[in-house]
Amino acid sequence: MGLQYTDSDNRWWIDPAGAIVLSVLISVLWLRTAWAEFQLLIGRTAETEFLQHVTYICASHHPPLRLNPNPPPEPHSLTVMQQ
Repeated sequence: MGLQYTDSDNRWWIDPAGAIVLSVLISVLWLRTAWAEFQLLIGRTAETEFLQHVTYICASHHPPLRLNPNPPPEPHSLTVMQQ
């Protein structure tokens, strides 16, 4: 019949313990999310290999988009070629 509270029951602590466990779990998950957002705010960027891979996919899967053969100082510059 489930856990029912009675005066002679010693399990009064189960509900508060469950609430504490859930609140700690929620706090940990929120802190992980906040840390990830903080890393983005301070300017942390993806690894170079990942950025090159994304650039390659963009350049090879959209016909009007081509890599500029004479890029400006920043690497992997994409420009739209006029047809």
